[in-house]
Amino acid sequence: MINLIADGVSFSFGILFIDFVSYFGESKAKTSWVGSVFLSMPLLAGPVASYLIDRYGCRKMCILGALLSSVSFIVSTYANCLGCCF
Repeated sequence: MINLIADGVSFSFGILFIDFVSYFGESKAKTSWVGSVFLSMPLLAGPVASYLIDRYGCRKMCILGALLSSVSFIVSTYANCLGCCF
């Protein structure tokens, strides 16, 4: 289920991009940062996650990752502009 949500959102960003440009009213270059950051975060967090899994175990880190992802998606619904972030 997690792969469905994570990969579904990341692989469908091209479709969502058009809506993001019109909703936020920003340029395509500025709006493309949303997808770039979203797709790069798992790769950048990999070494940190690997260390934490070795130290605390897979089960605890999976639970923490699920909670962090859920909170992040909920907080992202309150974003009303791109200019205040970049």
